[in-house]
Amino acid sequence: MARPLVLVLDGVEYPVGIVKVDRDKLYGRMEIEAFDEKGRPAEIRVLAADGKKRLTDVVTTEQALRLIQSIPSPKVEAMKLWLATVGAERLEETEDPETAVFSVLDRTVTRYRNQGKPDSWIQARLQGIITRKQFVDALNQAVVEVLNSLHYALATDEIYKGLWGRTAAILRGQLSLTTKDNLRDHQPELALIYQRIAEAVATQKLGDQQALNWVQAREIVRMVAERIGRQADDTSQMLNTDLATGRPLLPKGKTLS
Repeated sequence: MARPLVLVLDGVEYPVGIVKVDRDKLYGRMEIEAFDEKGRPAEIRVLAADGKKRLTDVVTTEQALRLIQSIPSPKVEAMKLWLATVGAERLEETEDPETAVFSVLDRTVTRYRNQGKPDSWIQARLQGIITRKQFVDALNQAVVEVLNSLHYALATDEIYKGLWGRTAAILRGQLSLTTKDNLRDHQPELALIYQRIAEAVATQKLGDQQALNWVQAREIVRMVAERIGRQADDTSQMLNTDLATGRPLLPKGKTLS
């Protein structure tokens, strides 16, 4: 009996029926990047229809797309066509960097509009993305140590704590988001604006410094965020709105859940 499988590409669902997957053939044709402690292809326990957790094979996104190309079924022709179209677009973008930039912007704007975001929010989001990149670059140039994703996450938390008195994890919880969700994609426009201002000012302050260590750079970010946070708090009180989440302010002593 075929197992139902629905793949979603660019918002379009493609139902596929898989009768049987030969693991030996599959793993012989694809390079598996994830292995368990005994060198076998990685597996995780997934809740099955009968309510029991059963070991299930795990593949990366790249491996899943390669698997699609190997399925000899007319039901996946639409997905193969989609892959060919995306591949052709990427080749064109490689030849013309300007085309690549505009293509990414067009796709991003279209995605946000499809989510019902107004143009003013989209503009604030895109400007924030650019400022965010400048902020990360400024950190890398000012700090003598080699920074990694953990440092960037800590610097971002300094921005959030200074502005909103909460970390990214707390804000995600208040907005009922998962760790895979981009927090800023779910924040209101004023939150994006204040976060952009804080990162822009921090970028300028970091640019005025040389040979900082990580602790010193983090302190600069914290100081900037706290100062701008006071202005954000005044705006929040004036509008009676928690700018970070867009929710009404709660009486003092209570917290958002």
